[in-house]
Amino acid sequence: MMEIRETEWSEALARLAVVVSTYKHVGSTTDQVFLACESLWADWDDFEPTGPDWLQGFEESMDEGEMQYAANSFSQVRSLLRDKLDQVNHTFENGEDSAIGGIILELSDGIYSLLNGPEEPDKTVESILIEAEKLLEILLESNDLKFPEDENLSSIDLDLISDLGEREILRELISAFESAVESKQNGKALYLLMSRIFIVHWSFYRLRVA
Repeated sequence: MMEIRETEWSEALARLAVVVSTYKHVGSTTDQVFLACESLWADWDDFEPTGPDWLQGFEESMDEGEMQYAANSFSQVRSLLRDKLDQVNHTFENGEDSAIGGIILELSDGIYSLLNGPEEPDKTVESILIEAEKLLEILLESNDLKFPEDENLSSIDLDLISDLGEREILRELISAFESAVESKQNGKALYLLMSRIFIVHWSFYRLRVA
């Protein structure tokens, strides 16, 4: 394990991880973080978690107080995530590019710390890889390209993408994804992939709040 910084963000994820593992959620805490990301940039009007509907798979034994605690745990993660993406926007718009990396890595720290949390590390790794593949498909389709059926990402002609920024984001995401797939136990490869995933989520969020 790489050394992880203890932050308000990582503490919030640890709290949500306890909720997910306690109530036998079928997914992972990482799934919930990516759900929170998507809820910030997708067209989900007035999205507010008020019960276990957004955490499919919870045991029916939750009482009202437990459901509220679970909802609050998710809301805290979502609120902190919004704050971080707003910070990235602010630094980007003010030309402080060097500060963006630190914020993105803090988000990655939180997810990476889950590899040593109450859930099985394999669940976290699988969620990261699935999310990366989903985002790759979204970005490719938005540029009239398709995810290769044989999953040979090197066959994608990125020169067909006219937007230089999107082309570079895709290039880095593909490279990080391939490295992580080749070595799922490689902490540095997973860490790099997570940072690229958060950059993509931030780019979607930026379009929404612009």
